[in-house]
Amino acid sequence: MGQLTRGMKRCRLRENSELTCSASLLHRDFWLEALDEQHRYGFHLRAFHKVWKHEMTTAPRDRWTAESSFFHWLDHGHGKHLELPECTQQELRTTRVEYCDTAQRKEYEIQFVPDGEQVRVQYATSGRMVHTDECSKWIFVLDVSGRLFLGRKRKGRFHHSSFVSGAPIIAAGKIIIKNGVIIAIEPHSGHYKPALENLLALCSMLATHGVDINDVAFIKPKKWTCAWPFPPQPDLELEDFATASDTDYGADKSDSEEPHTLVLEQ
Repeated sequence: MGQLTRGMKRCRLRENSELTCSASLLHRDFWLEALDEQHRYGFHLRAFHKVWKHEMTTAPRDRWTAESSFFHWLDHGHGKHLELPECTQQELRTTRVEYCDTAQRKEYEIQFVPDGEQVRVQYATSGRMVHTDECSKWIFVLDVSGRLFLGRKRKGRFHHSSFVSGAPIIAAGKIIIKNGVIIAIEPHSGHYKPALENLLALCSMLATHGVDINDVAFIKPKKWTCAWPFPPQPDLELEDFATASDTDYGADKSDSEEPHTLVLEQ
């Protein structure tokens, strides 16, 4: 736990509630999703982008025009009627990721409430105590202002990027909460690829609000490549705490990439 303690000292909440550590940018595999006015699922857009890129590299440069842009090609050009093994036109048109506005985002924000020797979490707007059900995967995001958002994951429709509309974040992952008490956390996000510093910042925030991180089971993601500051739990997965599932539209290969970070403060 020494590495965890030292790391937490570097990731503190300032008086204005902003975290003084690096933030994770939306992974480049999902930039198309953020740029798309319809926010169609990034995994689907990448499949069509691969075809568009091939067509552009084989076409003479003197034929490139404003109408050669990817989204024009996709919605008005050759891509409009193109059917791919990875994604049909029906899937492309109907699978859109929700990007919350300010009012919608407030509905997912949670707050910490002392309750005797424990600290429980509840939704800030409704005051309803958080209790994650066992039939869904629940995800969270810690934004750059130190606010924590939580909701159900719906693959292709609601992801970590949904909470903050694709903006940089401090930490993200999957979580299990029972009767307001945080039980388990897995710092995994395909959209943001959090690293060790992001995990340490999350732990610092939880400790600041009185959560005893020794009582939380931290699950190491299968593709985690950074140092792991917790005791090894080789046979433990988040699904051991719940039979969670979501709608899967196919294997998302973006999990193999390294995270992109933006330094907010040295």
